[in-house]
Amino acid sequence: MTEADLAAMGSARQGGSVPAELRRRPLWVTVPLYAVALFIIGLDLWAVAFWSAVGALIGSGIAIAGSAVALVLTALVATDARRQWLLGVRPEAEEA
Repeated sequence: MTEADLAAMGSARQGGSVPAELRRRPLWVTVPLYAVALFIIGLDLWAVAFWSAVGALIGSGIAIAGSAVALVLTALVATDARRQWLLGVRPEAEEA
């Protein structure tokens, strides 16, 4: 976050408006979203293990594709979680 972003957040707490990209997503949306994403990642990893056990050309191909999907989804969830965490940091807490 830049100084301008933190300044915008500080002014928003004092009655200003916050741009959409600087607003946190409400927890009632975030928690189910992460729960569904983690369930899909777990299911995908189970499918990777299954198709790896099947083997042969088709099993290996599907396992590799499933691994790529799991990695991308994990990266997306981790990036979003980091963004939500950083947006929740209060500038006043850092100054004290």
